[in-house]
Amino acid sequence: MRLSERSLQNPAAVAAGAAIVVLFGVLALLRLPIQLLPDTRQPELFVNASWREAAPAELEEALIEPIEEAMRGLPGLVEMRSEANRSRGGVRLTFEVGTDMTRVMLDVVSRLNTLPPLPPDADEPQVFGGDSWQTENAASLLLRPVEGHVVPDVAVAYQQFIEEVVEPRMARVPGVSRVNLEGGRPREVRVTFDPHRLAALGITPQRLAQTVIAARDVSAGFANVGRRQFTVRVTGREPVTGGTLR
Repeated sequence: MRLSERSLQNPAAVAAGAAIVVLFGVLALLRLPIQLLPDTRQPELFVNASWREAAPAELEEALIEPIEEAMRGLPGLVEMRSEANRSRGGVRLTFEVGTDMTRVMLDVVSRLNTLPPLPPDADEPQVFGGDSWQTENAASLLLRPVEGHVVPDVAVAYQQFIEEVVEPRMARVPGVSRVNLEGGRPREVRVTFDPHRLAALGITPQRLAQTVIAARDVSAGFANVGRRQFTVRVTGREPVTGGTLR
């Protein structure tokens, strides 16, 4: 009772004592060493599958489903989600917290090597670990001309060199999982036509332009010949050099 009475009689002293306690508490909290801060996020892997101009159903049947079947039973796997779009898809694997991802990565690569033969024009599945497949680039390399050397467009002048020399070498650097090329220009196809021949065929220049723009690679499914299965594809985007409109 005496302590309570004295506290009521001296509110300033009580406030000062409380402030001192709070101050020392904050200082102790700021100086408290952290020895272990566990990562509670569930680790993920993403297996990317791409097949040029393949329909989603074809991509799912030829790539996604075999990958799903191969990934079943992975240690620590808690969820497997798949997506299939035109020409590209993938399988996202989510694991328990604390799973040894180095071991899992080796297991995933080993299982991918046991997949049945892929379609001839499909790319090999790629595995991306952590958040590298959905985050920004870790580093960037800018290419520009030296002072005094005039280049109208660096992207056009050196695009082939970047694609054939720079990108493969960067991809072989230890620790690099993916190299993204940005700033390139799409290849251009110049169409030269005979206007008299075009008029004789009853085709307007606008219709010709629309036909060229709409040209694309189209998947036509599969063809079974004996014991072999072939992919049927109509190629409409292959450039032709020196072609003549007939």
